[in-house]
Amino acid sequence: AEDLGLETIANELGVSSPYLSRIFKAEMGVNFKEYLTRIRLDKARGLLRKTSMKVYEVAASTGYPDQKYFCEIFKKRTGMTPREYRNEVRPPE
Repeated sequence: AEDLGLETIANELGVSSPYLSRIFKAEMGVNFKEYLTRIRLDKARGLLRKTSMKVYEVAASTGYPDQKYFCEIFKKRTGMTPREYRNEVRPPE
């Protein structure tokens, strides 16, 4: 849920952000921002499936303090809103 960026990680490792970016992409096959987005959305899908957290809580706990932005990214990547996703993947109670 932290504000995690390439610059922060590069500083922690004592390397430049352009260098870390090149190495990251060479090793992972995607850039850092894309990788982080995938990780955050995987976590969000899990929370939507397994918890009753409100969408804004899921957004905040996965590093998206702005619920509207989270919903836009989620829909762009999954084709459905977080609520639609939850309704589709969770069994009725």
